[in-house]
Amino acid sequence: MKRKILYSISLVVFIAATWVIAFPFARGEESVRRVDVAKAIAEKICLDIMPGVSDFPDEEQYEIISNALASRGIDNFIGTNPDELFTIGEIEGLYYLITSGIEIDPSDPRANCPVELISVFAVLPDSQLTSDDFQKVLECLPDCDSGAQDYTAPPPPGFVPEGPDVIPEESAGEI
Repeated sequence: MKRKILYSISLVVFIAATWVIAFPFARGEESVRRVDVAKAIAEKICLDIMPGVSDFPDEEQYEIISNALASRGIDNFIGTNPDELFTIGEIEGLYYLITSGIEIDPSDPRANCPVELISVFAVLPDSQLTSDDFQKVLECLPDCDSGAQDYTAPPPPGFVPEGPDVIPEESAGEI
């Protein structure tokens, strides 16, 4: 009798743990959109976009951030829908892409990150990335690359930045 009860309790605990690991929404966390990941990664790696992204219309900001990240070898956002939800598999790939070749001092708290992130990456790759798990990954990324060059975004067609020092060009036919 005791064996049956112990077996039943073990089975229930196993099923509950599997549910929480495999289905992050069971943890009550908010899923993260591609646009939010792109903005956070660009900020974390100190990718300065000139002119500022906020100078562009909302619908073009994601494309500009995507192109800026691609200029640094992170092309996961090119041609994707900004409102799609990001997955665990995608953030794991990004983490290893960004941290590859970087040596971390053993006294740095981030030296333990590969071990600490096992619980984040040990779920189905197609599982949605949650805000809590994304925050853990962001904390493990290296500090800014102070030697990185700014990314100059091409102005969208018909876009004229606001300001007193901007003079619109005249067309060749008017000269």
